[in-house]
Amino acid sequence: MRPITISLDSETWGLAKEKGNFSQWIRGQLRSERNRTPQTTVIKQLKEDLRLLQIQCDMYWDAFRKLEGEKE
Repeated sequence: MRPITISLDSETWGLAKEKGNFSQWIRGQLRSERNRTPQTTVIKQLKEDLRLLQIQCDMYWDAFRKLEGEKE
């Protein structure tokens, strides 16, 4: 583990003292935040992936049609 220092005010210090293992709790909170991806972000990424896939498919079919035209 790498040590890190955080600053707490009097209110958050009191809350931290209530935790059995504050460091473990913080690690869990950070992982939980990392794992939460807003649905809109996922949808935007899927749309972009589909757009790029469509471009690749179009390029493939254009090349295929050109080869087929050369065979005739």
